[in-house]
Amino acid sequence: MAYKRWYDKHAELSQAVNAFLIFPDDVQSIIAEGALILAKREFSALEKENQFKSLGTEKVLALYKSKQKKRQYDANHAVHSAINHLSVLSLPEQLFMANQIITLADTVVEYMEFCKSLHRNATLSDIQSITDTHVEKGPKESKKFLMELKKTIIEKIESRHVPQSQLIKVNLEKMILQNNGD
Repeated sequence: MAYKRWYDKHAELSQAVNAFLIFPDDVQSIIAEGALILAKREFSALEKENQFKSLGTEKVLALYKSKQKKRQYDANHAVHSAINHLSVLSLPEQLFMANQIITLADTVVEYMEFCKSLHRNATLSDIQSITDTHVEKGPKESKKFLMELKKTIIEKIESRHVPQSQLIKVNLEKMILQNNGD
């Protein structure tokens, strides 16, 4: 089977690249910047990108094409950079990064769905905090952070006067959190 893009050869890579695109532009940037920090720290991705001779023709061609900025994710500079960095890594490094991106995206989606269920806007500062925690401490800690963030949001809602329908949703979310915590 002929693949159109380098990342389509592996489902995890394709899923990671597409994970960026499900979010609004500002959220894409936060996640991509987190992925860049992680890739630079874990694999010296910047140095690899600068060593074109050793990359091989497929990766050099992909980097050349990326400079034309015709792909959907090229519109966002941070996502464009993150995917270029991802492209120069070895396959095991790419798969590691793909897993990190997918896990982080799943955590952000969970946060956004939680906010939506409470008719509350998700904030960029919360998404930045989730991303920072994931990058600095790992996926398990970002999930723990999200659980604490959910509890804090629920406590804030309970401390204000809110309509009965909102309290029912909060109580349901609270029960779900308690069941997930056990």
